[in-house]
Amino acid sequence: MSGDAIGATKLLPVKAVHDIVAAGQGFASGKQTSRGHEAMSPFDAGEALYKAIGLKPSREAETQELRNMNYSATTKQKAQRDDLVKLWVTSDPAERQKVWGRIEAWNHGRPLDARLTRSQLQDEVDRRRRNNDNGRMEHGQSVNKYNRYIVEQNRSIYNVR
Repeated sequence: MSGDAIGATKLLPVKAVHDIVAAGQGFASGKQTSRGHEAMSPFDAGEALYKAIGLKPSREAETQELRNMNYSATTKQKAQRDDLVKLWVTSDPAERQKVWGRIEAWNHGRPLDARLTRSQLQDEVDRRRRNNDNGRMEHGQSVNKYNRYIVEQNRSIYNVR
């Protein structure tokens, strides 16, 4: 262990010592995401004291709740958007006007940047057509220069066309 404070906290069985170390880290550098981005600015002295005695500072709790709410709402919106795009792409051209009505209802009340547009939908139709025509999709999976050899090896093992 060469000065790894985070690694050291995992070895400490006493929660009190763990809380003190976590408070010191929060006071010194705040909180980072798993990718190293700042999730919360450093604790002030009062927040560090709360953390050191085993309590969660309100700003830390609020930040965590905000991040969870953002993640949840973003995931929900992405799933809805993906479902509408899939519905559009898999519909035949005669059904698309009905699908467009559903998309317009979904778009209603959303900021312009968050709305689905006809050009985005057409881009997805074109992309899927290109991928299918160029052999970039096989059994519903994307095939590219990085994984083509794996797909070819596995094709010889399984009896599928």
